[in-house]
Amino acid sequence: MKPQCLFLLLTIAVLNQVHGVLQTSPLLAWSNSLIFQEKNVQILDAKRAEEVTVLTGAKQNIELIVMYIEPQMKTEEFTRIVEAWKEESQGGAFTHLKNLFQSRAASSVALPYVVSDAIANTLISNLLESLPQRPEVVVVGETSQLSSLEGKTVRQLASFDALKGILTSDWSLLHNGVCDLLVINLEVPQGKNLQDVYSTHDNIFEVVDKAIKDVGYIAVFTSSEVIPTVKKSLPSSHPLMARFEERQVQEQLGADDTLWPDHVVEGLIVMIPFLIILFIGVCCLFDLQSALKFDAEKVSRRNQ
Repeated sequence: MKPQCLFLLLTIAVLNQVHGVLQTSPLLAWSNSLIFQEKNVQILDAKRAEEVTVLTGAKQNIELIVMYIEPQMKTEEFTRIVEAWKEESQGGAFTHLKNLFQSRAASSVALPYVVSDAIANTLISNLLESLPQRPEVVVVGETSQLSSLEGKTVRQLASFDALKGILTSDWSLLHNGVCDLLVINLEVPQGKNLQDVYSTHDNIFEVVDKAIKDVGYIAVFTSSEVIPTVKKSLPSSHPLMARFEERQVQEQLGADDTLWPDHVVEGLIVMIPFLIILFIGVCCLFDLQSALKFDAEKVSRRNQ
């Protein structure tokens, strides 16, 4: 096998490992108050969910926090949906979301690269801890994946249609003087066209915004877990089940169970370009060939 092929395979393998560690999801937050100080702020550094502090600051005059949770959406998928590659993108399937974030909000902040382990649960947990008074929590859709709400008093609504009926009435949640939490799980039915599904979700953003625009609010768009957890349907003696139990214990103790530590990943990201340059140089050296013989001296003698 040629050195060039070996180099290519090695590079692909290393990049795949790094990409697997750095799976990220987007987080967009906006408000009709100056909660985030400025509009269209972008934080491009990759952050873990527990490092996101933009939502835990002061919340004066905020009556409601709305969290939209898109199931298992990666950053690259979100970029494709909003057609970010276009010079003047209108937001793709998320037209209303783009307008809410960029135009109609008084302040907004985007974190496109949040490491995708338990984003929604971590954000909800941090939000509940940061609220000075006990909020009323309303969840639209399933709550089985929201472990951060276990033990909390939660009002559950089966679907967005149920919420829509409440939003059109005089809802006490918007006028009780307490910052409450509304969690909307956006459903993705199997077998349906994803473009149509995301357009339906975009309409939900618009309907909710019209209902709450007269009160102070913070809206958050993010994803649930991208990496699925191991289900407990396996036998207790199964090796994966033992690994699952070990990870649960480590999480409870606050252990970091990532594949590679953050400093190792950062070192790889810096080192890989230099390795690429080195391997390219070595591969070029293999192609250098000198002449087998030099006849210049003989030619000069004949001329003499």
